[in-house]
Amino acid sequence: YKMKRIIVAIIVGFLFVQGISAQTEKQISAVDKQWQKIKSNISSFHKEVKVEDNSGYRYVYSKGKELQMITVMSKEKDIDKNVFWYFVNGKMIYSEQTWTDVYTGKIVDNEKFYFDNERLFAWIKDSKFVDTASNDFKNADNEFVSYVVKLKEDSTK
Repeated sequence: YKMKRIIVAIIVGFLFVQGISAQTEKQISAVDKQWQKIKSNISSFHKEVKVEDNSGYRYVYSKGKELQMITVMSKEKDIDKNVFWYFVNGKMIYSEQTWTDVYTGKIVDNEKFYFDNERLFAWIKDSKFVDTASNDFKNADNEFVSYVVKLKEDSTK
């Protein structure tokens, strides 16, 4: 009887974890569709160069007064750094950064961040999910909260 309860508890726990995973997958899929739609319509948006210096550019794309996307493309030493932030209804939904070695063309860092109401719910680093219970995940979520405010403020200057 005790063994049966343990097995049932394991099965219930497994199903619960699978349910969270399926929900997260649905959220990721929905966000992917949103940012891909923005990206495919980018030529129809107003584009402003916000920062232009020897190391890179920042572009802000908007539709009317509504922010759609911000991109930063910079070069630091031997690394090309490209970062994209996507917005829907004024809220950040997705960010991706890709750092590439300029000599080899090899990607040295690739991270994807998924947001719900501007809170991080999924982070994929080099094709692996970062544990949502980890300190790295929690710290990143907290840092994004204040960074998003600054990003939006800088985009309107």
